[in-house]
Amino acid sequence: FCSVCGCHLVASRGESPNVLLRAATLDEDPGLRPQRHIWRSHDVPWLVDGGMIPSYPEWPPEK
Repeated sequence: FCSVCGCHLVASRGESPNVLLRAATLDEDPGLRPQRHIWRSHDVPWLVDGGMIPSYPEWPPEK
């Protein structure tokens, strides 16, 4: 958690080796690009999906 605002900075899911970094926590361009878009079922109406990366309504299926 952020000690100033209390927001979540990272997330993980059980046994998955993946760690999710909240993009809003970055001050500069990290040089990385999104690999997938998750939790689309919670998108705001004005967010446009360009279809360039895989997207999932919630978590992607585990491989």
